[in-house]
Amino acid sequence: MKKKLTLLLGFITGLSCLSCNGNNPHNNTIPHETVKSSSQESNILIAYFSRTGYNYPDTFLTTGNTAVIAGYIQKYTQGTLFEIVPVTPYPASYTETTDIAQDEIKNNARPAIKNKLENPDQYSTVFIGYPIWYGTMPMIVRNFIETYDLSGKTIIPFCTHEGSNFGSSLSVFKSIYPAISLKEGLAVQGSTVSDARDKVEAWLKNIGIEK
Repeated sequence: MKKKLTLLLGFITGLSCLSCNGNNPHNNTIPHETVKSSSQESNILIAYFSRTGYNYPDTFLTTGNTAVIAGYIQKYTQGTLFEIVPVTPYPASYTETTDIAQDEIKNNARPAIKNKLENPDQYSTVFIGYPIWYGTMPMIVRNFIETYDLSGKTIIPFCTHEGSNFGSSLSVFKSIYPAISLKEGLAVQGSTVSDARDKVEAWLKNIGIEK
């Protein structure tokens, strides 16, 4: 009986964690202007990973929730957007993605990133966004922050979730860069991203990011 209860709780946790990138009754869309990168002179980078496809409970997103928040940040800061794109795309199926995410965490995997960040040294402020999967950041995001040297930069995390807030993801930054300058982040419930623009702008003002 105890074993069955443990398995059930684990399954429910998985649903909560992966639903952070879904659970919106409508498809998310970002106006074209919000996904434009700014000029090459920008010292602000907005790097993010966001998944599209079917999400819990049975919602299909053409734009992932984290991408929507990244778009709001870019609109306000005029920073440069960089989407962390996996070499092997995650399935459109929610259940299959759940299984893969769990295996990646269990095996401490580093999923390969398809695209390369050009001129990383030009950025002094780096926003890093991700959905919360099984209580932490997806392993492909960990690969990104290990691949590029973030020491000496101001790092500002943001995430989407369905109840777990940042989970244990903030400790990942500190484990890789103990002396990192980590500013107050923003966690947004995935099902509310379409109404989160004002919340994002208030957060950016509060942490001293001027428009």
